[in-house]
Formats: sequence, C-alpha cells, structure tokens
Amino acid sequence: MVTDRVPDLGVTPEPRQEPATGARDWKRSAARDTMRGMTLKRTTVHVDAEDLRVIEEAATREGTSVSEIIRQAVHRAALTRRTWTEPLPPPARPSGAGE
Repeated sequence: MVTDRVPDLGVTPEPRQEPATGARDWKRSAARDTMRGMTLKRTTVHVDAEDLRVIEEAATREGTSVSEIIRQAVHRAALTRRTWTEPLPPPARPSGAGE
C-alpha cells in the first residue's frame, strides 16, 4: 500500500494499491525499448508448457519479466536470420601487425 501525504493541506488521501508487477515491468521495459529506438508490436506466441515454466523461473530469479526474456529471444532469432544487403567491413588489423 502506498500513501501520499499532502503537506500543505495536512490531509492524507486514501491508500492506493500499486499496479501489478507484470504491468509495471511491461511499462518499464517498453520505455527502455522505446529509448533504444525499438517500436513494440503486440503479438501472441504459443509455447510448450515446460519451456514457459523454465522461462517463468528464470524471470523470477533474474528479477525481470517473462515478456522481456521472450523479447530478447525473438530479437536474437531475428538477428540470426537477417539478410544483409551490404558487405561487412574488413576486419581491423591488430596494432603492430605487419610492421
């Protein structure tokens, strides 16, 4: 429960419930993703029950949300399947090489 005291009026408003952890985590991660320039789109994913259990345990252990873990996994999958239209630059030569 959170209570806010309004000092200049000397009154205490009714206690209010904090939002559910999932909603708060979603807003926090959505704000972070927007800061990184990512636009989020809602979708539905069907997963194996055992896989979901493992993800839920990991989210609890790591102090993050299930959604964040799934977003990271989807991002990694997209990166590994992306086709690049420009060639990669040549690798940097280690300092002192060829001298």
